[in-house]
Amino acid sequence: MALRTVELAVDELLATGIIDRVVGGREKLLQMRSGHRLAPAVFGLLRAGADFWPALRGELRAFAAKAPTEELLSVAVVGRVARREERLGDAVDLLVLGASREAAAFWMERYHALAEGILARFGVTVRPIGYGIAEAREMWSVRTLAAERHVVDAELVIGHAPLALLSSDRGVVQG
Repeated sequence: MALRTVELAVDELLATGIIDRVVGGREKLLQMRSGHRLAPAVFGLLRAGADFWPALRGELRAFAAKAPTEELLSVAVVGRVARREERLGDAVDLLVLGASREAAAFWMERYHALAEGILARFGVTVRPIGYGIAEAREMWSVRTLAAERHVVDAELVIGHAPLALLSSDRGVVQG
């Protein structure tokens, strides 16, 4: 969040008496008034916020677990979310690798359908991008630095690690 946005939110919380400033050194410390009437709701919101990204990742894994692995080789979160640099409102970019272009297209449709439910429940846009393994390997042979970073930083949801699949000469990685 922008610093000014945080400052305004803190000012509002101070004005309602939910938090107090703690006198300290150079740091600006704040403390929740646990006895305040709204404190349980704020604590609940903080707990829900801490569970937000793990719950979203869990839902993506549960959905992917229904896939036959011979058709769906890999689903991985890429980008800011994979690097754990996500912020509320960031889109979740999914890399979907299928055994064929048709398999990738089939699972892309499934993930697009799942995206509507995730947007409703989490307020997050899921952006799947998919390739058949042959097409992905061809692209990997002339990759950009940004593409390499995405693949190296990918957080596996199901299947084989994208880097292992793209670096392999065979259609499926063993193990």
